[in-house]
Amino acid sequence: MPRVVIDYSKCNLSKQCMDVCPVGVFDIQDGKMVALRQDDCTLCQACVQSCPQSAIKVTDEPPMPVEEQLKTAKKS
Repeated sequence: MPRVVIDYSKCNLSKQCMDVCPVGVFDIQDGKMVALRQDDCTLCQACVQSCPQSAIKVTDEPPMPVEEQLKTAKKS
């Protein structure tokens, strides 16, 4: 199962990842981009390639719950 990781120190909410993701993995919560539906990720890496800030990577680690993503975002 893939894990979509967002580097919040780089993310500027361009929303390009949302636009290119064929399965709708991304959403905005509390003013931050989150990989809400990581279980749906097909590993196409379109989000990685389209991000102008290089703020996204896809790994084969277990998905991070949205709550953890938001905690990470607040630290950045």
